[in-house]
Amino acid sequence: VFENLLRRYPRARSPLLDKSRNSLKYIQPFRSFVLRRFGILSGTHLQKCSQKKLNILFILRRDYKNHPRNLAGIIDRKIANEEDVLKEIKDSFPTADITPVQLDLLPLKAQLEIVTKIDILFGMHGAAHAFSIFMPPGGAVVEMFSDNRKTYNWHMNKIATLSGHSYIKWGNTDKWAVDKLRKSITIPGGVSSRLLRMAIDSICSSSKHKP
Repeated sequence: VFENLLRRYPRARSPLLDKSRNSLKYIQPFRSFVLRRFGILSGTHLQKCSQKKLNILFILRRDYKNHPRNLAGIIDRKIANEEDVLKEIKDSFPTADITPVQLDLLPLKAQLEIVTKIDILFGMHGAAHAFSIFMPPGGAVVEMFSDNRKTYNWHMNKIATLSGHSYIKWGNTDKWAVDKLRKSITIPGGVSSRLLRMAIDSICSSSKHKP
């Protein structure tokens, strides 16, 4: 007996994953409804482009038990040189507010509270990219893939663009950068800062973002 039960769509019938859907009109009412039920304010958010003070969420992927079929808790697509990547983007964007977070360690409300305040969502491909739906509209999403052949994965792109964000992807082409034993990848120097620069430009090039 369940006190609360949420029935979800089969993936093939999810409205979010309908390739023909291009309207944004359903997203914001859904976002507002969910945030309101969690008691989270979702007011107007202005990107501070002139001050170069954008909020960037750097999603950390670490080993944890996330599924009954993964009892070892080994998560793939981890960033082997995580500290180097974080230092690179902090050095490249010293005025930005960069928050590295392992979201799975936090309660759902705390995760949403973080996401509702960010301008850019950045990290390796994973389920957390679906959180772009709860970002303030007008942001940017950066998704990195450990294998360039998998960048055809369109799901997070669709969710991001339906939610009113720019979407930027990068795929690794160096097989030697992937550690199959540890299920991690070494991100080449310069890649992360370049992707974030593209994300910032996509946000701040718009004439409506003047503050």
